[in-house]
Order: sequence, then structure tokens, then C-alpha cells
Amino acid sequence: MRCWVLYILLLCVGIGCTDENERAAIRMLDRAESLMPSHPQEAYACLDSIAYPELISARQNARWCMLRGRLADTLHTRLPYVHQLERALRYVNREGSVGEQAQIGLYLGRAYKEDWLREQALRTYLEALQKSLTVNDYNLAGYICSYMGDVYQFQEAYLKAKDKYLEAAAYFETAENWRSRGIAFLEASRNYVFADSLDRALHCAYQAEDILMVYGDSLDCADVYNALGNIFAIQGDKNAALSFFKKGISFDKHEVVSDYLSLADLYLQENDTAKVHYYMQQAKANLNKFQQANYYYQCYKVNKSEKQTSDALNALEKYLKEMDSALINRNKTQVLGLEEKYNHAQTEKARAHLMREKHRMQNRTVLFILLFVIVVAVYQLQLRRKRLLLAQKNNELLALKNEILSMQNHLLLKEEELRQLSVRIEEYRKTAHWDRQGKELEELYQKKRQEVELVNRQVQEQRQQLWERAPIVAKVQKLASTVIPNSRKSPLTPKDWQAIRELVDAVYPMVSVKLLEAGIKGVEKDICYLALFGLDTNQTAILFPQYAPTSISRYRQKLRHDLQINDRSLQLRDFLVNMK
Repeated sequence: MRCWVLYILLLCVGIGCTDENERAAIRMLDRAESLMPSHPQEAYACLDSIAYPELISARQNARWCMLRGRLADTLHTRLPYVHQLERALRYVNREGSVGEQAQIGLYLGRAYKEDWLREQALRTYLEALQKSLTVNDYNLAGYICSYMGDVYQFQEAYLKAKDKYLEAAAYFETAENWRSRGIAFLEASRNYVFADSLDRALHCAYQAEDILMVYGDSLDCADVYNALGNIFAIQGDKNAALSFFKKGISFDKHEVVSDYLSLADLYLQENDTAKVHYYMQQAKANLNKFQQANYYYQCYKVNKSEKQTSDALNALEKYLKEMDSALINRNKTQVLGLEEKYNHAQTEKARAHLMREKHRMQNRTVLFILLFVIVVAVYQLQLRRKRLLLAQKNNELLALKNEILSMQNHLLLKEEELRQLSVRIEEYRKTAHWDRQGKELEELYQKKRQEVELVNRQVQEQRQQLWERAPIVAKVQKLASTVIPNSRKSPLTPKDWQAIRELVDAVYPMVSVKLLEAGIKGVEKDICYLALFGLDTNQTAILFPQYAPTSISRYRQKLRHDLQINDRSLQLRDFLVNMK
């Protein structure tokens, strides 16, 4: 009963702590949400102060994930972890709106992509796209299609990728998100280039230019002109390519490496060495880690054309090293056809899911209740069995003690009879002749003496039986054989010492009497009691970790001196056992 009360108290404390954590998390989420429009950095700090979103409720975890996802788009910070977003999606699927489900699905798909889980990402995008279209959120649908295009492009499925980007452009047009529509056309143009459809690529690039020149920023314009320059360069129209690359540089003075490398490549085809080196120097001056591979490859081409074999090989080795580091992380999962497979599986999945879910919930409830009842019943039975065994053993020991006490009283009576008979014999010898009556008294004395010895042996046997059955004996011997490193506290509890003293006083009652007469008490008395368990110096030292074995040995020598044990061959235990 006390254990159950303790469990309930701990549960109440845990609930109180959880409620406090929940309230603190809600305060931080409210503050972050109010700061997001004007101070996104401070809002991110508020969200980051919730160190373990796993410890808050599913509702607040979903809210935290939603806010972190929005900040990831604003500040380009890390998305929540996959397991956090999975928990959020499970919650919004139960309690949230369809729009929230689609939004969390988008974030989860992006998190899967960052963890190189491409198939899970596409599956999640497909579900989120379906939900966003259900609530006519075409802007969200456009972003989902764009991210799906990223996955297909990474897997080199360029035709599927351009289809997704064009689909995204259509959704952005419906949502009147013109800048995103222009970027979608630009991405579609790049995938057309990868698929060797240059005319279509040029058409999409011009559409992107028309939109981004009005709604985009300088970086967007620079990207468009870089894409147009690459298309014309592939088509062989060098003048147009040069014009577009230089336009791109005029719009973006920082991310210019790709433009300079493209210009260097164009002039390399014309064998204009001076301009090649000029643009290579410009590229090197603005080089970043993302353009190193392209830079080294262009160095290889330049050195090779100039017959600089050693420099060309050195540049090629650097290029291969950069490419290897990128290719190692390439996920080889084949996702082509996943969309079709998903559509075919959805119909059967929806039908079977409803039936399985209904029976699963019923079976889980019944099974849980049954298992709980079985566990509680087994636990109670085991607990009751242990209690009964313990009570039975205690009753047996108590009965044995009472029997020993009765036999001791009987022994005292026999010894008193023997003493009185001895006195009568002595008196008879002094006052009369040793005749037939004296012989009868002598025979009676011998008979009484044998009875006393018999009762004495029975008492000793009962005491030995009591000693062997006492649980404290096995416990002391077990503890004395187990060394606890760096322990300064005895493994014996006060309750154990009480059991030891009660057992010794019951089995060897003369020991405490003799120790008291000899003035032995405290630690010496405890060591003396432990000697009756057959423990040597080292074993005794384990039960007294505050004393070294040499100190225990000195205590035992002092005990022998106080008890006047002069025979070195006589063991301390044997002396104590035979005390009378």
C-alpha cells in the first residue's frame, strides 16, 4: 500500500513538472509568434530556447514545428528534425485543418530530402499536394511542386522535373505569386537544357526574364541572364552568350564565378589567351567553395590547351577530389514511377485502412486491458507468495526458538535434579556406610547425567538447526564475499545487525554474557559476533570497509587477549561456540 501511495505522489509531482514545462513552452511560442513579422531573429531565439520539443504536448510540438518551418523560409535556418515533424503531422492529421496538414507535409518532405530519404520525401509531397489542392491553396501547391521538381532533378529525371516546375508555375499564376512563377520557369528551362531541349529551354528562359525583370530582384535577373548565356553558348551563338553573361555580371557583383568561367570558356574556344586568363583571374578572386569544382575543371581545360601537362593534371586531380566528395552523398534510390505507384496503391490503401483501423483499435483496447489485468494479477500473486513464504519461515524460526527455550528450561530442571542428587550422594557418603542404597543413588546419578547430556545434545542440535535456517546467515556470507570498490559504508543495515544479535543470543546465549563480563563492547563485540559466522579477517573487513584488514586483525588479537585464549591453535569461533 505504501508503494502505491509513493507511486501516486511521484506521478503527481511529474504531472506538476510537466504542466510547468508546458506553460513555459506556450509562453515562448506565443512570444515567438508575435515577434515573427517584425523581429524574426528574436523569434528564432525564443523557439530555440525550447531545447526538447519532444517533451511538450503533441499540440504544442506541432505549433513549434510550424513556426520553425516558417522561420526556415525567412532566415534560411534548419528545419525541425524528421521525428519532430512526423509527430506534428500525426497530430494535425487528427486535430488540425487540411491546410495545416498540407503545410506540415511540405516541411516534412523537405526534412526527408535533407536526410537523403528521397522516396519518403516524394510520398509526403504527394500527400501534401493533394491536401493543398483540397483547400484551394495554390500558392502552397506551387511550392510543393517546386520541391518535387528538386527531387526529380537530383535523381537526373529531368523531364519529370521540368513537368513539376511547369506545374508549379501554373499554380503560382493562379495564386498571383509572380516572382515564384518566374523562378519556376527558370528551373524548368534548366531541366530542358539537361534534357537537350534547347528551344524549349530558351522559351522558358525568356518567360522567366519577362516576369523577373518586373517582379524579381537583381539576383533573380542575374540568374536568368546566366541561364540564357549558357543556352546560347551551347547553341554556338557566342556573341549572344557573351552579351548575356556580361548582363548577369552587371546585375550581381558577388555571385559572378559561373559567369566569369563561362566567359573564359567562350574565349578559350577562340584561342584568346589574354581574355581567358583575365576572366580566370576574376573567377579566382571571387571563388567560393560551391564553385571550386567548376573552377578547377576550367583550369584543367585552359592548361591542357596551353600544353601545360603538369598543371593540367594537378587541376584535374583537384576537380576529381571535389566531385568525389559531392558524388559520395548521392542517393541512388530510384524514385521514377513512384507517383504512379502511389496513385495505384491509394485506392486499396484507403479501403483497407478504414477496416484495419476499426478492428485494430478494438483489439488494442481489449488486449491492453487483458494484459494489464494479467500483469497486476501475476504481480499480486508473486507478492502474496513471497509474503506467505516469509511469514511461514518466520513462524518456523519462532517455533524453533520456543522449542529451544522449552528444552533449555527442561535442561535446567534436569541439571538441578542432578545437582541435588550429587549433594545427597556426598551427604550419604559422610554419614553412612557405602551400602546397597548408596549404589542405587550412584546408578540414579549416572542415569540422570545421561539424561542431561541427551537433552544438552538435543538443545545444541536445535540451536544448530536454527542457525542454518536463519536468512541472515546466508546474507552475511554473501555480503562478506562481495567487494564494493571505494565503499566507506558497511553493507549491513541496522536491521541486519539486529537480526545478527538476536540470532547469536538465541543460539549462543553465553557469548553475550561472557563478553559483558570481559568488558567487550562496540566494534569489538560486533567483530566477535561476526566470528561466529566463520568469517576470516579479510571477509570481516569487507563488512567493515572503514577499517583496514590489519585493523581487523588487531581487534581479533585483542579479543583473544581479553577472553584469555592462550592456545594459539584454538580458533576464536570454536572458543565462542563452546562457551559455558
